[in-house]
Amino acid sequence: MATGDDTDVSVFTSCLNQMKEFVVGTGKDEASYMEVDQAEDYEIEYNFKHSQRGIAVVIVNEYFHGHSKRSGAELDRDMLANCFKSLKFDVRVFTNLSGSDTMKVLQGVSLEMCRNTDFDCFAFAISTHGDKISYNDTHKNKVIEEDIVHATDGYIRTADILDVFSDENCKGLEGKPRLFFLQACRGDKLDPGTENYDEIDGYYDKEIITRLPCRKDFLVMYATPPGFFAFRRPKQGSWFVIHLCQILSQASSEKSNLCKLLRWVTKAVGHKIESSAADPTFDKKKQTPCIYSMLVKDIHLA
Repeated sequence: MATGDDTDVSVFTSCLNQMKEFVVGTGKDEASYMEVDQAEDYEIEYNFKHSQRGIAVVIVNEYFHGHSKRSGAELDRDMLANCFKSLKFDVRVFTNLSGSDTMKVLQGVSLEMCRNTDFDCFAFAISTHGDKISYNDTHKNKVIEEDIVHATDGYIRTADILDVFSDENCKGLEGKPRLFFLQACRGDKLDPGTENYDEIDGYYDKEIITRLPCRKDFLVMYATPPGFFAFRRPKQGSWFVIHLCQILSQASSEKSNLCKLLRWVTKAVGHKIESSAADPTFDKKKQTPCIYSMLVKDIHLA
């Protein structure tokens, strides 16, 4: 299709909350729990006083087997690399990786962070095609949906990428924030933009559950809500990446709270940009990034 804005296509009805159960005893045990809780309350910011900021992995895929070329992907690569460098990250940039090579790179970085733990946090950004996969849970009469991102030769579940950097798989990240930014479609829906929302009295005989991988100390920011397109301008770059890099760069010059900056990104993309396409199906459409955060403290990148 001939469009001014391209999409990166190739999900959110429920989210499973992660909870911990605390069994509090009496006497000395109860007093010790209270002391721990009180101590933790004073730690309102993650420790960003290590000798290194940390590693930022940037993966940008432009060419694919069986999918269209992503014109403008190189602009995303340069913007993301420069943005993370301005935030003092050790930036590792990779382009056009296969699925196996992607996982090897990530597992190698995870192992490196286990060996050297004197760093503040970890960041990951990917710009590629994406979609969702669905499968039936016949026992519970439910449809399960999961996000995927495309490598050059197939797809990878977003959950598998995040899992590489869990506490279990990367001990060097325990208690440290992990930041993920994903520029990719999450389905084929289009947002026309509207001022009023009407309820739909539709009926579907199976409950749809969208699995959203997020753990303690994780922040995952998607370019678009579950099920929707993510747009890219071939001569400028992806909508989400443009505003993410512009706004995050402010963090290098002032003490700005990261979550506040990311809310500005969501507002900027949702309010300032509208698609331009020769095909009316894709013309005058909107996009709103969304954030899933299980950070337990504030982050200031300055």
